[in-house]
Amino acid sequence: MVRTMPSRTADGTDICRTAGHKEILQPKWIHMTGTAGGADIGIFFPVKSTVYALREYRQGSWNAMNAAGSAQRLERSYLTLWFEHGAAPEGAQYAYVLLPGYSEAATAILYCRI
Repeated sequence: MVRTMPSRTADGTDICRTAGHKEILQPKWIHMTGTAGGADIGIFFPVKSTVYALREYRQGSWNAMNAAGSAQRLERSYLTLWFEHGAAPEGAQYAYVLLPGYSEAATAILYCRI
């Protein structure tokens, strides 16, 4: 099976190039290239935030979620993003804006305009 990893960038720099590697970032924006036309996603962070990122391969079948789905096993590369905010944070904040369908250039331009 050939493994491909769609492009993932933070402020224009590749992130999580190796599966299983966690990174700690303070990005202004993140872009994830989709696997089909129009499936790109931009994320804009209006306030400074520490974001954790992990790329990993996951396997499964549609049948595991829906009996009518295909039993063929698939493997895809996923990027998980999260904030470590603790159980009961006080005085902490984070914010993000999801930009479905935004290219990397459009995500960067939006950040520069705000």
